Amino acid sequence: MSMESAAALQEALFAVLAADPELMARLTGLYDAVPECARYPFLTMGPTEARDLGTKDRSGAAIMFELQLWSADPGQMDMKELMAITDRVLQQVALNVAGFVLISLVLESAEISQQASDAGSRTLGHLRYRASLFAGA
Repeated sequence: MSMESAAALQEALFAVLAADPELMARLTGLYDAVPECARYPFLTMGPTEARDLGTKDRSGAAIMFELQLWSADPGQMDMKELMAITDRVLQQVALNVAGFVLISLVLESAEISQQASDAGSRTLGHLRYRASLFAGA
């Protein structure tokens, strides 16, 4: 059930984020796998980990996942704003996870890092969440 619930959660997350006009006015896309032609800024699904959270009569999973926001802006202020909007959307909108009941969604940490390359500097925002789900409606 763990990865099945993680896949359903990712679909619900992307649907809610894509439906937010303020966020989508600031991003060029939401990606599971970033295409080569992607333009900054964009959001990707980062690492995902699933653990059994079942009880003797219910199957459940704890899903730890990271949303990554990428920007070509070398400063941090724009990234902080994007991260705040993303978290606000996830905290204020009810997530409908197909086939599962979402018990909780908690932001566990947020971090901004810089990545330098020959192509220039990139700013990466990491939003790390923990979701608890049980099988059900």
